[in-house]
Amino acid sequence: IEEINEDIEDIQEDIEEINEDEDEEDHNERAKNVMLKSNVSSNKNEIKALKDKISELQNMIDELKKD
Repeated sequence: IEEINEDIEDIQEDIEEINEDEDEEDHNERAKNVMLKSNVSSNKNEIKALKDKISELQNMIDELKKD
């Protein structure tokens, strides 16, 4: 019976380790997703700023063509 109890304890420890590993993997995955979303958001903002600048430059070109 003692051996069985030891085996059960070992199995419980293994399960706890697996759960901890999964929690860490979940955390790493969530952190990676947050970073990716942040990068996407930053890229969208940069694209919008560049589009605005292109539009501004296009308007300047159009004004120069009129003269």
